Amino acid sequence: MADPLSVASGVAGLVSLTIQATQLACKYVAEVSNAGETALQCLRSLSLLRDVLERIHESEQSEAVASIITHRTDLVSPGELEKCTNHVEIVRQRLQALFHDDGKVRRRKALIWPFQSKESAALIKQLEDFRDNLASVTAANSLEVSAKSYAVVSETQKDVSAIKTSMQSGLQDEEARKFFTWIVPEDTEQWRLGNSMTVPVGSGGYFLDSVEFENWMNSTGGILWTHGAPGSGKSVLTLQAILYLQQQLSSSPMVLSHFCDHRDPLTQSPGHLVRHLIKQAALQSPAVLQELQTRPEYLDSRRSGRSLRMAEAQRLFIDVCLAREQFIVVLDGLDECAEELNATDARQNVMTLMTTAATTNTRVLVASRHLSDIATGLGSCTQFQVRVPDDNLREYVVERLAGLEKRMPSAASLISAVVDKVVLEADGM
Repeated sequence: MADPLSVASGVAGLVSLTIQATQLACKYVAEVSNAGETALQCLRSLSLLRDVLERIHESEQSEAVASIITHRTDLVSPGELEKCTNHVEIVRQRLQALFHDDGKVRRRKALIWPFQSKESAALIKQLEDFRDNLASVTAANSLEVSAKSYAVVSETQKDVSAIKTSMQSGLQDEEARKFFTWIVPEDTEQWRLGNSMTVPVGSGGYFLDSVEFENWMNSTGGILWTHGAPGSGKSVLTLQAILYLQQQLSSSPMVLSHFCDHRDPLTQSPGHLVRHLIKQAALQSPAVLQELQTRPEYLDSRRSGRSLRMAEAQRLFIDVCLAREQFIVVLDGLDECAEELNATDARQNVMTLMTTAATTNTRVLVASRHLSDIATGLGSCTQFQVRVPDDNLREYVVERLAGLEKRMPSAASLISAVVDKVVLEADGM
């Protein structure tokens, strides 16, 4: 495994080198009127590579991010960084040779782009490959931040005092501890509540402002199915929806949530999912907790020592939790829900449970990929396809390029073309 300190140092140096090469490319394009498409492509590749490197470097410097992420830049090999550094240095040296020491362009040399056609294509391909490889690090880090952030945002600030009191008084009691152990013998701590997290950077307001979300919010029950491609931002939108619901709603209905984490098989189990929802309901509602502790299923288990069965858990959730209180159930990652032998059956069991819940004055928000079995099970529900509007993407790219314009005012004329190109190729992702 790579030494994190040496890799972090390599990233910092590569950021500086890439900025230098980008500035030279930008200056070349700005001063040479017939620079050509190849020069623009090189500038674009350098700019995007620099953007990814800066994000990695910023995460390395952030104590808040470092306290959450476990997989740091050791995902990047020193060899990969060295290759990237060598190629960027070649670009920097070739471009530097086109300018005098005072920074003015050598007119005769600059008339010809310093790379032959095949060499330019290979260079641009290499820069794009480096960018994609390094982007996988930021994607892995972002996924971990989202997943761990998701696990601590299941409580509104209004309910913090009441829920903490309930937890302290209930869990200090031996009987309550036995009950919660019976409900969830192996807990992933996803039920842990907190109010210190903020919405991740990025808009996402288009989902909360959508007709589909508004109609679902104004309904008394039903399912809103949010679907999109991997990496399209489903979890981020779901997290933002949870925060919005907690801020907008009073103590009733209460929000229950579950995240099927693809890295944690326990969270993917339908049995654990329904137990997790029951536990949240009991923690938020003393009335639900009291009734559950008097149910025959629990009293029988105290005598026999047997565990809670899946069918019993579903019955308790419907007959006690949903009958006692009004809830909004948020389920993210339904496509990751699976049993050891049959994922389709596992998802069908969960969809049946959610459909039943949605007929008991309960609203359900589900996020997943668009799989055929899920489309069959939820196809009749209200649907929202995750696709970031071009205006949102444009605002984001302009904001990211603002720093370049400040450092190099001559780049202003290129920003519009770069923004249009990025928005077009992103295609809503």
